Amino acid sequence: MDKKFIGVIGGALIVISAFLPWMGMLGISFSGIGHPDGPVFGLIAVAFGAMVGGFAFLSKKWSNILAIIIAFFELGYMALLLSAVSERNMDAGMGLYIGLVGAIVGIVGCVISMRQPKATESIA
Repeated sequence: MDKKFIGVIGGALIVISAFLPWMGMLGISFSGIGHPDGPVFGLIAVAFGAMVGGFAFLSKKWSNILAIIIAFFELGYMALLLSAVSERNMDAGMGLYIGLVGAIVGIVGCVISMRQPKATESIA
């Protein structure tokens, strides 16, 4: 398996997290896309995840750097949402945690992909 797919998996986890429950209270849960204030919170996560996965798939140095930067923004975004949910005495859903894990996997995958040695051509 090519190491660039670790970053792609991180991006996919971020996208999937937008459709999973982010918060719950009194037995009612909301996903990022199904948020009562509108789907903008989930769409931000989908956009970040798609960009991380796409840039990681390109596997160029510049694209990996962009993917790492975007994944750090996603990590901060999910951490901010997680703290906002806990401040309001709501239950944090697994979507927030999967988004955090996806951002971390995206960062690690892109760093590993950048450190991967390039194939050398041999003249036989």
